[in-house]
Amino acid sequence: MPSRALAREEKSTPGFKGQENCLVRGSSSDFKLKPMLIYHSENPRALKNYAKSTLPVLYKWNNKAWMTAHLFTAWFTEYFKPTVETYCSEKTHFKILLLTNKAPSHPRALKDRYR
Repeated sequence: MPSRALAREEKSTPGFKGQENCLVRGSSSDFKLKPMLIYHSENPRALKNYAKSTLPVLYKWNNKAWMTAHLFTAWFTEYFKPTVETYCSEKTHFKILLLTNKAPSHPRALKDRYR
């Protein structure tokens, strides 16, 4: 993260929840996952003339623009798991490790199911 950013000033704002930095990284440079953008509007004015499916991110939304257990589960089952399985089927001796923290948006049942 850059040393100078607006995020430093936002920390003093009442009700501000600190940003968690997420990094998706692999040892292979040919495998890249799209980041997920969560916004508070389903159809923002700035994207009025754009198809969200053409964006270089996975566009999701909810009223608070926060990751929820439902969004995480949908991302995992509909995007992450199929993408990783396809990539691993093309490679030999390849393993994937997904690290998550104890945030409420990371459902425990999902962790136990895919160990």
